[in-house]
Amino acid sequence: MSVPRRRSLDFSRRQPASAEALSQSARPAAAGPGLAALVQLAAAHDEPRCTWAEELDSVRAAWRAHIRLQLGAACEGHVRWSGGRAMPVLDNVEVIRRAHAYDGMDLRPLLLDVSAPTALERGDGNWDTALHGLGGLGLSASLAQLTDAFNQHVWPARAQPETRSKQWGHWCVVVTWAVARKAVELILPMSTDTLKALTWDMLAFRMS
Repeated sequence: MSVPRRRSLDFSRRQPASAEALSQSARPAAAGPGLAALVQLAAAHDEPRCTWAEELDSVRAAWRAHIRLQLGAACEGHVRWSGGRAMPVLDNVEVIRRAHAYDGMDLRPLLLDVSAPTALERGDGNWDTALHGLGGLGLSASLAQLTDAFNQHVWPARAQPETRSKQWGHWCVVVTWAVARKAVELILPMSTDTLKALTWDMLAFRMS
């Protein structure tokens, strides 16, 4: 009489779907973070950002005080600051003309603002009227006077007034930085090393 063979149990085989679902449903659910823990985590994440913002505000205040000191008493009460800038910027950079620290220095190239529309641009194509209003220099005019007239009335038109206004705003950043760093005589023309120093300060003020 033959004995029926017993089937060996294979524990490596996958459990039926119903058994697997039952096993997973029997496991206790992992407890998620509570509301208090989430609030604490958010506060910890924001803390460095608040510290950096406060630090930058302190640095900006120190820069403004330092720039006033560099400009001296002659500029006291005349300094205006541009709003909404990451780095402190003089809103009226022409105020540095008053500073005795720059006596004897030709500041005209540094403070040449050509952002406003020229007389020819305001003429809207009617150059005859615009030129008549400007008047002629006459035969006695020197080449330097003729060059100055061209630079004032024609040369700025290489770019639109809106573009020139933005360029002037960026240049005010450079001039203000130069006052703070005692580098006014180094920005025009500007060497590569001066550009690197300027760029590093801009990065430090989180300017992109």
